[in-house]
Amino acid sequence: MQGLIPFILVNLATGFLIGIAVGLFFVARAGLLPGGEFESDPLSAVLLLYAFGAPFSLGYLATALFIGDRD
Repeated sequence: MQGLIPFILVNLATGFLIGIAVGLFFVARAGLLPGGEFESDPLSAVLLLYAFGAPFSLGYLATALFIGDRD
């Protein structure tokens, strides 16, 4: 049971970082388009990054639990 908590935290953090990377790509791409207002409103960019990170982290954790070793 002691190995479960680090497993969950590592996989949640890894998925969140992947989601943040995808979100950063999206923010950078949308900032170049007309109407990209992420420079004038940084809170919207932070919320968008969180919106990408949260589902990615849960999906990564669920995948790790499903594919993980069955000891």
